[in-house]
Amino acid sequence: MASKIKVDQIQTGDGTGTIALQNQLSGMTHASVPTLTTSHIPTLTTSHIPTLTAAQMPSGSLLKTSTRNYPASAYSTSSGYVSVGGSVNYTVVNAGCALRVTQNVNLGAHVATNYWRQVRLLIDGQSYGALTVAHHDTDNLYVPVTMDEYFPNLSLTAGQVLVFQIQIKSNGSQATAVDDAIGDPTLIIQEIKG
Repeated sequence: MASKIKVDQIQTGDGTGTIALQNQLSGMTHASVPTLTTSHIPTLTTSHIPTLTAAQMPSGSLLKTSTRNYPASAYSTSSGYVSVGGSVNYTVVNAGCALRVTQNVNLGAHVATNYWRQVRLLIDGQSYGALTVAHHDTDNLYVPVTMDEYFPNLSLTAGQVLVFQIQIKSNGSQATAVDDAIGDPTLIIQEIKG
């Protein structure tokens, strides 16, 4: 004959702790669990969320984004590249980071003549293939163009100032223009953990 123990509660000797069951209980139909209320859940604030420094972020993490309305409207008839629309100084925050640079600009002609219009974005006086665009058509219109490049190996230091400069080139007689009246041109600079 099996023995029976009838109790309302089982506790440890001092009333604290957990009692572990070694074998399955037969005939058990349910167990009572205390009702949880919002008083059991702590209120989370921003102090509970750690702030990661750039050094703690994994490679490929976006560390900083800067967006500028650039360049201002300008035009030139020069057959060589000329600087127009002012320039943008950018101070690097994270040493050793990579850069992604995106320049959106409206490139246009002032006459309906068949010629090449060219635009490029210099970084510290240096031109890069992916930041150079040539456009050719016979219409007197503005065309939105995007130049985009990722630079993983610039060896940048914190506090280093980079100068971004738009240059345009025409055919020597007709004008090539960049225009901010057709929609805001934008320069987007992103620092990415290397």
